[in-house]
Amino acid sequence: MIEFQHSAIKPDEVEKRTTFYGQVIWIIDGTRRPTDLIQYERMLSENYPERFDGVDIYTVYCQETRLLKEWGSLGKIVGFDFGGDNLCLLTAAQGRSRYLFDFPKVEFAKLISEGKPLPVVQFAKPVRRGYRRRRSF
Repeated sequence: MIEFQHSAIKPDEVEKRTTFYGQVIWIIDGTRRPTDLIQYERMLSENYPERFDGVDIYTVYCQETRLLKEWGSLGKIVGFDFGGDNLCLLTAAQGRSRYLFDFPKVEFAKLISEGKPLPVVQFAKPVRRGYRRRRSF
């Protein structure tokens, strides 16, 4: 299920719909408020992406923009649509960090229509690094 949200919506209504649909992807109109695009662009300019599998992933603070405050803790895939060729996808959160990346709308539509999964940021189990102390006999 994909929910396109163009107007203001109360958090309790978002929660009700999310619970009702279960597997839902929210697409949020990032052009509804004039400040959302400004905040988004500033956020990206102040953070440096890390490249994984050819994709630039931004790690940002959950309270960094109004959109992230409203949608960043939902626990579902959220796409922010600022009117360009890409969606800004939020597919993962860890603690107070949110992970964002641009994804082409054409590719998004293709994957959805074919019933294929969207790419997500996944976390591996932590790897123990460093040297172990040897036991003396």
